[in-house]
Amino acid sequence: MLESKKYVFLIVDDQDLVIQLIRGILRNNGYRKIYTANSGKGALSILKKSKIDFVITDWHMPNMSGAELLTKIRSDPNDYHLPVMMVTEEMSEDKVIYAVEEGVDGYQQKPFTEERIMDAIRSIFRKRLNPNEMQHQIQKLSLLRIYERYDEATDYAQQLLKEKEHPTVLSILAECYFNLGDLENARKCADRLMDIKTDSKALNLLGKICMKEEKYDEALQYFKQSSVKNPLNRSRKIELGKVYVQLGLADEATEIFDAIVESNPTDLNLVEMGRVYLNSGEIRKAGKFLEQAADPIPETLEVFNKYAVKLRKIGEYEQAIQQYQKCLSLVPGNHVILYNLGRVYFEIGRYEEALAALEESIRSQPMETARRLLDYIREA
Repeated sequence: MLESKKYVFLIVDDQDLVIQLIRGILRNNGYRKIYTANSGKGALSILKKSKIDFVITDWHMPNMSGAELLTKIRSDPNDYHLPVMMVTEEMSEDKVIYAVEEGVDGYQQKPFTEERIMDAIRSIFRKRLNPNEMQHQIQKLSLLRIYERYDEATDYAQQLLKEKEHPTVLSILAECYFNLGDLENARKCADRLMDIKTDSKALNLLGKICMKEEKYDEALQYFKQSSVKNPLNRSRKIELGKVYVQLGLADEATEIFDAIVESNPTDLNLVEMGRVYLNSGEIRKAGKFLEQAADPIPETLEVFNKYAVKLRKIGEYEQAIQQYQKCLSLVPGNHVILYNLGRVYFEIGRYEEALAALEESIRSQPMETARRLLDYIREA
């Protein structure tokens, strides 16, 4: 029997009616500590501030999908272990593939009943509270990877594989080898994983390996297969578009990105596409996507900052200012952004605003470049 009052839930859905329904079910069953969020971004903010034991999230939400929220949770060292249950209006095979690859614990289709929701929650809790030895080991291995302790992770994964050739262990090991630059062993692990099951993550990694090896035709085939295998994961399609951009195949990249734009992309999709073009020096194309992002998360700050820097360098000062202000809405008081904003104001002769931004930057965190520019303006 679960100690109901002990656990803290987070319900994430953009529809208040669904939130109230799930909250009512939880309260009927003795759960009292319940947080709610209307967006993935709001959920991430709550997760940073509060101890949560279980996440229930909708799939379809504007700006960040439930699957993207799940990916963020699984990549966070503080939250990667959290049970996550997905609810959705329809549960297609493609959705199951996507959710399972990102590490979902369970899913329920709307409309649901109280009995079904509670049965699913109890089942997930039982598995989480009574993990077998392999699950314990995979959790430890996952944490080593998240903290980027790749050497330790590879050693530990190799030990685990001597006992059992587990697909999750192979997937993590392949990724760690890749990040260490050991392409040969990364490929071997990915190939072994493919012998066990066709996995879009393994296909995607094989594509990245081929790109590093300058085997571009082979890389394209892997990226295409990865996109087909997990069609709802737009990051797979964006990765393919990125390769097209790198190879100078502009029309092919445009076709992929335009299709994503027509399918109601999330902010994370828009930022990813904008990043691709920023890295290739195509500022206008980057802006086409970045300026559509309605409510980006703080973790995307560096992309918008880079975009603003490039706008300043080509003399698009007002647009640069708008982007820096967007950055400050994401991370208020960031000293680097305030310095960059002050520099733009200085370059266009808006000295009072430059002084204010630079002074705030220094108050936030003293920086020699900001102090030198501030002194120069005062003495001028």
